[in-house]
Order: sequence, then C-alpha cells, then structure tokens
Amino acid sequence: MQMAYVVKDIHAAMDWWVRDDRPSVYKELVDRRGYGFHHVGIAVDDVPLERSRYEARGYAAAFEAPVPSGGTVCYLDAGDHEPGFIELIPATAGMDEMFTRYWRASVDWNGDHPVRQFG
Repeated sequence: MQMAYVVKDIHAAMDWWVRDDRPSVYKELVDRRGYGFHHVGIAVDDVPLERSRYEARGYAAAFEAPVPSGGTVCYLDAGDHEPGFIELIPATAGMDEMFTRYWRASVDWNGDHPVRQFG
C-alpha cells in the first residue's frame, strides 16, 4: 500500500529534518545504507500480531509511534538482509480516509507545488 524513499534534497531534506541531528529511524538508515529506498508499508488488521510474526522470523522493531489515523505503526528491520524497513500500518477507517485524501489530491495534479501540507 505504500513505498517511501529518502531523498538527497527536498529543500535540503526539509532543512535536515528541521535542523535536528539526533538519531532517528530515517537518519540511521541513511547513515547505514545511503539514500534511496527506505521502507514498504503494509496495511494490516492487527499490528501487534503481525509484528510478532515478523519478529519470529528475525526482524527487530526499529521504531513505533501512534498515528493520527488510529493505532500505532511499527518499522521492522532485518539488518543487512533487507534493503530497508517493513512498516506495519494499522488498517483503520482513518487510514483509509487519509490515503484516499492523498490519492484525490493527486488525480488532477499538474506538477505545481510539489511540497504541500497534508496534515
């Protein structure tokens, strides 16, 4: 349902993520592997259950945070065995509404204003 990439410049990576050089799930992957693919997002009904299944296969949770669309996302890392993270996204009605809004905004987009607020 989603793929994300870390870019070399998008207004100098939004002014280096608002001038904060502390560790983050994004900075650590860039430091480890460079720019490019970051994660693939998978919508799931039960994040804790799917997380435990991935952990049983050797993945480790690298990051988790509550999201405004409901529930908590979790980034899973398989170390050097995968090119990036797997993000487990709670499949909620709020998530569906949010991604539908993003899609609708993209339908008639003509390329103007590529960086826009979405929250």
